[in-house]
Amino acid sequence: IELTYHGAGYHKEIQKYCQLKEYRNIIFTGKYNLSDIEDFVQNTDFVLNAYENDKQQQPAMTVKFYDSVMYQLPMIVTKNSYMSKIVSDFNLGLNIDWNEKVDIEKEINNFDWEKYRESNKYVFNSINNDDRIFKDCVVKFCKDIKF
Repeated sequence: IELTYHGAGYHKEIQKYCQLKEYRNIIFTGKYNLSDIEDFVQNTDFVLNAYENDKQQQPAMTVKFYDSVMYQLPMIVTKNSYMSKIVSDFNLGLNIDWNEKVDIEKEINNFDWEKYRESNKYVFNSINNDDRIFKDCVVKFCKDIKF
């Protein structure tokens, strides 16, 4: 397994930790432009969409969630978060408890890709439908408003 970390944030601290532990299968690319995402997708099997499961992050839905659905890439999320419920309910990836030792390779190898593809298509269509409804409501509101 190779992990490529695209992005800024805590990447320098994580990179130092990986060097200290002598991990050789983790690559850090640093900050990227949105136009780079299309290239990343070609070499990606799973999107790591894991965050602290604290009071602030626990209920969050990330842009990476929607990117994962749009680009048809299963995600790895933090167990017991809001995203983990959706990932579980729709088989959109893996839920990992980062406080437990996990055989991630085994989890990935046992992943049900067929079920994932069916579920991802359903979720993608649902999101697009919600977007259309929202757009229609905004357009109606704008037409109805009197200045």
